[in-house]
Amino acid sequence: MQLKKVVTASLAVLLMAGCSSTPQVNEKLENAREALAGCLSPDGFHNFYRNCNANTLKELPQESQLKASEKWSTYLAGAGPDFQLLAAVKSGDLKGVTEAIDAGADVNRLFTDATLYGSGAYDPDDKNSILTIASKRMNLELMAVLFEAGADVNLRYGPERNLNDFVYQSFGKMRSTYDGNSQKIVVTAYGPDIGLLALEYGYAPTAYILDAMANGLIRGSDPKMKAKQSELYNKLLQARNEAPQQMATASEFGFHKHLTVDEVLANQMPKTSGMQQLQIGMEVNMRCLASLATFRNILNPATDTNMINKFNQNIGYIMVLTAANYDRLTHDGELSRSDWSYAKLLDMFESLSPDLGDPYLSYYEKLLQQVKQSEVATRRYRNDIDTCTALASKYKKAMKDDPEGSIN
Repeated sequence: MQLKKVVTASLAVLLMAGCSSTPQVNEKLENAREALAGCLSPDGFHNFYRNCNANTLKELPQESQLKASEKWSTYLAGAGPDFQLLAAVKSGDLKGVTEAIDAGADVNRLFTDATLYGSGAYDPDDKNSILTIASKRMNLELMAVLFEAGADVNLRYGPERNLNDFVYQSFGKMRSTYDGNSQKIVVTAYGPDIGLLALEYGYAPTAYILDAMANGLIRGSDPKMKAKQSELYNKLLQARNEAPQQMATASEFGFHKHLTVDEVLANQMPKTSGMQQLQIGMEVNMRCLASLATFRNILNPATDTNMINKFNQNIGYIMVLTAANYDRLTHDGELSRSDWSYAKLLDMFESLSPDLGDPYLSYYEKLLQQVKQSEVATRRYRNDIDTCTALASKYKKAMKDDPEGSIN
């Protein structure tokens, strides 16, 4: 209680300065006083961010503004890089965003409405990604900084019906201002441009999002907005339609550039073979297991179930033949037993595959990070997936031709 009296008395001294007799100034000053009181005894990020705002406190004496600034800085320093990033993003402070990222901020952290809006939050438990928060500023440079820092353009969270998707949320928005004479509204930013930029970093909408965009297409009257919405929607639709076909065209395979796809496929089914050929086969198989597994793991189980099942089947076909290759490699080119079945080979190999596959998994995970920025990496990744899908198809046919399920 004694401390409360001291704080109240201190605030009274601070707020006495700068009083004005005009009603308009008095109102601004009163608002500033309330904000300062909230800043000096806040509750959570929202109240700090709202009440310690320098623009809100500009009617107060410099001493009071300095006190608020120090309070805000102390809070952010203790809150850590994630909240420093949040504050910088909400303020559109590019320098602050970069500094927070360099300090280790998680660009994929989710913040609740309770954090962002305090006690006034409509749904306190609803979540918001940094990209969703940033997109509200309609600043392409800010978005690009976050994309380059690794912000996941396809981060999914919350029920899909909530449409927590920053590209969709920007789809119908424009930022406008008045011209110098306050006579004419000038559009300074278009929301669909955020989506067009996100496409360059691998954004892929769900069918639900595309349907929602189609329903909201071209509702406004601004002709440039209509054109941008149509451009974004058509590009998203094209990207989604082309995604499954990206695995259809087989082309030259990875490390062994001197081998064509047909040669690789023809040489992967030896009954017995030279050790060099088995080694090539083993490497190709392991690369395929890793590439298919990496691709499968980035798919969304809720929306891509059929594709995931197909990838799992392809992985199974290749794993069995990899097991046979591995057994031959470790026994001078011959199977160590005459009664190996598919099931037995798979049991044998599953315990070994993590150790054998780690280097390849690491390679594909790194390659996948480059795919968003590099056409060369994208082409390489797609080519490997194409070839491995064709390879799995070849193995599947071989297994069907061997109804006994044995490898001899």
